[in-house]
Amino acid sequence: MKQRLRLASVSPALLDVYADDGMSLEQLMAFTVIADHARQEQVWQAISGSWSREPYQIRRMLTEMTVRASDRRAVFVGLDVYEAAGGAVLRDLFQSDDGGWLEDVALLDRLVAEKLKAEAETIAAEGWKWIEVAATDFAYGHTQGLRDLDGVSADLTAEEQTTIEALNAEYARLEAEYDSVAELPDEVDQRLGEIETALAAFDDRPVTYQPADYSATIRMRAARQSR
Repeated sequence: MKQRLRLASVSPALLDVYADDGMSLEQLMAFTVIADHARQEQVWQAISGSWSREPYQIRRMLTEMTVRASDRRAVFVGLDVYEAAGGAVLRDLFQSDDGGWLEDVALLDRLVAEKLKAEAETIAAEGWKWIEVAATDFAYGHTQGLRDLDGVSADLTAEEQTTIEALNAEYARLEAEYDSVAELPDEVDQRLGEIETALAAFDDRPVTYQPADYSATIRMRAARQSR
C-alpha cells in the first residue's frame, strides 16, 4: 500500500510519461526517493535524452546533495538524534537503501560539531592538555611524531567482583535448572539475557594513564564513536 501511494505521489508530468511508455516502472520507482516534483522533473529532463537512464543513476542524481545514513558523521550523531532535531531522512521503499539519506546536511554538520565539542570537553576533564577535533579528516601526515598511549584498565573493586560472582552463580543455576527444557520460559530467557549484558558491561573497564601522558595530544574526528 505504501509503495502504491509513493508511486502516485511522483510528479504528474512524470506519471504521464510513464503512462505513455516513456519510462519503465523501475525508473518511475527511482523517482519516489524524493518528494520534490520540480527536482524530479529536472532530473528527468537531464537524462531523458541521455543513454544513461538507469534507475541507480536517477537515485544518485536525486540524492547528490544528501548524506548517506552510513556516512560516519551520521553514525557518529545517530539517526534518532538527527531526526529529533528536525532532520528529514529520505527512504527508498523499493530497494534496500542502507538506512536512507539525510537531507539536511547543515543540521547534521552542526550536530557533529556539537557532539565533538562535548566529547572533547569530557576528555579535557580527565586532564589532557591539548585536544584537537575535526568533523572529517585531519591533514595528510597528521600522525607524524605521534605515538599510541597504552593505558591500564582499572582493577575490579571488591564490590564489583562480588556482583560478578553472584551473576555467574545465578546464570549457572538457571542453566542447570532448565537444562532439560526444550524451550526456555520467556522470563528465564529474558533474565539470562540481562545477566549476559550485565557481565559484558564489566569488560568495558575505565583506562588510566601515567601522569606524564596527560601532556599528549588527543585528536578526535567524527568517526570516533561515543565513549
